[in-house]
Amino acid sequence: MPYGMQVWDANGSPVFDLTDRLTRLVSVIQVPVGTSGQLQLPEGSAWWYSTPNGSASRAGSAYSPLITVNSNNLLSYGPNAIYGSGQVDCTLVAGVY
Repeated sequence: MPYGMQVWDANGSPVFDLTDRLTRLVSVIQVPVGTSGQLQLPEGSAWWYSTPNGSASRAGSAYSPLITVNSNNLLSYGPNAIYGSGQVDCTLVAGVY
């Protein structure tokens, strides 16, 4: 007999299956311009994004912190010197699949 977990909506369409990839939110970090830090993520495939804070209207990688994840799922963030001093305060959201 097969086993697992499946969920259907009211019309009988599947909305969740055991093979679906679910995300886990691990942390939301406020990152002022020029700061560095690290976050140990649990096992899984790391994901992250950043968004400008307040009235900052800039978007894109040029204005967000430089982010790396090593083979032990240690996420490191710090100043992005690639595009000069155009960074803005941002919120960093990270998790795993």
